[in-house]
Amino acid sequence: MAKLLNRLSALKVNSIKNSGYHHDGAGLYLQVSNANNKSWIFRFTRMNKTKEMGLGSAKWVTLSEARQKRDSLKKMLIDGLDPIDEKKKKARLEASNNESSATFESCALRYIESHSPKWKHIKHSTQWLNSLKNYAFPVIGKIKVCEIQTDSILKIIEPIWYQKTETASRVRMRIELILNWAAVKNLRSGENPARWRGHLDQLLPKRSQIQKVKHMKALPYDQTSNFINELRNRNCIAALALEFVILTATRTNETLGAVWAEFDLQKKLWVIPSARMKS
Repeated sequence: MAKLLNRLSALKVNSIKNSGYHHDGAGLYLQVSNANNKSWIFRFTRMNKTKEMGLGSAKWVTLSEARQKRDSLKKMLIDGLDPIDEKKKKARLEASNNESSATFESCALRYIESHSPKWKHIKHSTQWLNSLKNYAFPVIGKIKVCEIQTDSILKIIEPIWYQKTETASRVRMRIELILNWAAVKNLRSGENPARWRGHLDQLLPKRSQIQKVKHMKALPYDQTSNFINELRNRNCIAALALEFVILTATRTNETLGAVWAEFDLQKKLWVIPSARMKS
């Protein structure tokens, strides 16, 4: 009678080179793609449908371990369970447990990582992270994102709202975006406690009421030549860049982001790509 179980040996697993499925017994197969690519497969039939389930690479899962996995899966089948469905349920449960314990800090880092590629400058990521480290993380960094409420947001924003209004506004906006992201990821539900309109605007005064905008005076035209001469006496890149901004009447960021490919020196022409222009 042909041997039905444990047909393979550890030596044969290592030496076998023929591609295909090599049966060990009771649904366990060694799948060989080539001499360096071997994996374990468990085949079973349920509801008149044959299915396959991967058990791992033969590099990391020994023959003995593969047989143990097969036996536990056979037990599931005897108990009326589908091993593949059970694996999916376990994965969903683990994901749910991980997501339900997600902290604000972990969500913030994931948000920055996923959104930073579309930000124009790398400094934006640094600014986001630094502002959250300085103001938000000490208060809500370790709190589960699903548990953050209005009182926690006020603990962050209120102490700096009157002295550092611009910073406080940016921090609030960033927290709001992160909590919106968390809601879309099903990590929290309900209203966003960091939203301004119809919520925090009822608890804090408007920026315009406490932050008076002070515009810098324009340099009188008749003093321009003296200013340019003073710039030219300063041997630094910043002075050259500022003179260039003045002479071309462009925005600062358009000059700072300029590259040589935008210039035609023979025609004395600078073409700024539309993606770098505010208009």
